[in-house]
Amino acid sequence: MHHTSEDRTAFLKGMGYMLITILIWAGWAISNRIGFHGHLNTYDIVAARMAVAGVLCVPWVWKYGLKVGPLGYGGGVILMIVAGAPYCLVAIGGFSFAPAAHVGIINATIILLTVTIGILVLKERNSPLRWVGLAVVLLGVGCIMLSKSPADMAQDAWIGHVLFLCAGVGWGTYTLLSRAWRVAPLHGVSVVSVLSLVTYLPVYLFLLPKGIAQASWQEVAWQGFYQGLVTSIIALITYMRAIALLGASSAGACVPTAPVVVALLAIPILGEVPGPLEWTGILTVLAGVLAASGSLEQLWRKKKLVIT
Repeated sequence: MHHTSEDRTAFLKGMGYMLITILIWAGWAISNRIGFHGHLNTYDIVAARMAVAGVLCVPWVWKYGLKVGPLGYGGGVILMIVAGAPYCLVAIGGFSFAPAAHVGIINATIILLTVTIGILVLKERNSPLRWVGLAVVLLGVGCIMLSKSPADMAQDAWIGHVLFLCAGVGWGTYTLLSRAWRVAPLHGVSVVSVLSLVTYLPVYLFLLPKGIAQASWQEVAWQGFYQGLVTSIIALITYMRAIALLGASSAGACVPTAPVVVALLAIPILGEVPGPLEWTGILTVLAGVLAASGSLEQLWRKKKLVIT
């Protein structure tokens, strides 16, 4: 099978978009830890994210509405709970207890949930390689949870691990519901962001503890810019472009590399050096997710097509 220059160009463009997406996702984990090294707490960071993303998404919601799936407004509220402000409180809160490199627990949980639901509920067929992948993912997560490296300074890192697990369940649920309800990606993000803005910000302003008064305007502006614009919107657009150019399976095969990038970036930026058991867990999760998601099978088929 011969590849034209157009195919190669599309592949390179797709990989470029995927690289940008992974760097943004990795930067999100690093940005959260930086926020905690400063004066901001979890509530502040989530508020900055929802304020910026919510305002930017108002025009999209104005055009397409807040109704999602068969439940209408109720569907929008459900998506907001599993992927909006509550999700962010749980996911970002995890970084106040556990090192940035442990974010791979979220990826692993998402894959475990989506594959398990696919098998049990949707009756999808599962290959032996995927079963092995699921077992390897569990092994890798276990290594991360048991690790006690210099980066893992706090004795209560297990709280961060539990929060990451819950965040993975939330995002996995969002993924499954969006697929079942055929929600357009930008519409889903817009509904989640706007509903989070109108429900979370009043609670934050009047009821929640804040560290924002002690923070510099640069700290607040950075979190608003990175969380609200770069992570919430730009990363979604670049990921959608990568899927369009590479295909969903090939793009998905690249997603598990994000925690490895986080681990590498955390060393020079945060001074968080993973220990041997952590590295084992991170790389084991990477291998397991590649197998469990079907990405290795997809890559093997593509290799055979290229050879023939």
